Amino acid sequence: MILVLSGTRDGSEIIKLLRKKGYQVLVTTTTSYGSKLAREAGASETIEGKLDRDAMFNLLNEREINAVIDATHPFAQEASKNAIFASKKAGINYLRYERKNEKLPESNFLHQFDSFEEGAVKSAALGKVIFSTIGSNQLKPFVEAVKKEKKRIIVKVLPTCEAIYKCSSLGLDPKDIVAMQGAGDVELNKALLREYNADVMITKESGATGGEDVKIKAALSLKIPTVIITRPKLEYPYVVREYVDVITWLENEN
Repeated sequence: MILVLSGTRDGSEIIKLLRKKGYQVLVTTTTSYGSKLAREAGASETIEGKLDRDAMFNLLNEREINAVIDATHPFAQEASKNAIFASKKAGINYLRYERKNEKLPESNFLHQFDSFEEGAVKSAALGKVIFSTIGSNQLKPFVEAVKKEKKRIIVKVLPTCEAIYKCSSLGLDPKDIVAMQGAGDVELNKALLREYNADVMITKESGATGGEDVKIKAALSLKIPTVIITRPKLEYPYVVREYVDVITWLENEN
């Protein structure tokens, strides 16, 4: 049995590939939506909810897992840390599938930060209407920084109950929430920025799969300053950046 940490489109593609090769695949996700995507991709079984180090270690032993493939979001660092720790403790091979980094253009409109808190302060200082495309999990510092400066923040999030609840709990009004699946193309992102009169955009270094490229192209075409939160930097035991390399690794290491 192969354990895949999923919840992303990358995870779904890897699950499909593993099943095509005949592997039994157990998938863990943190949301009901991620679990649904995994089932649609053909997962043999799914487990929904966050797992700490001990829970992950117990799962590896109880289900006789042969290998762990971490295909979580680039910013899900706690999940990755827990999987690395548990895999090492259990003596099971761990593989990280990491999205390719996008090459950013040279521009004075781009501002990169390692932390959400620093990015929040900068975004609030750059304009009056801030358009966030980072989802719902790391919104708090941005909402707090923008409200402190008495400015407006528009947030684009997944159309799920969990995401809408997080936005509501931060005091955001329905008029400030754009619930939409997928990054869309450049023209859609330009239309959204224009619709809300945004003069600042926030995004994450989430790669082309997360729409980083189209979001930045849209903002730059409108000469809108963009705050980019860079990926957390973790020391992974082994990393691949192509789906097919997951199969190669499994055949060679297990």
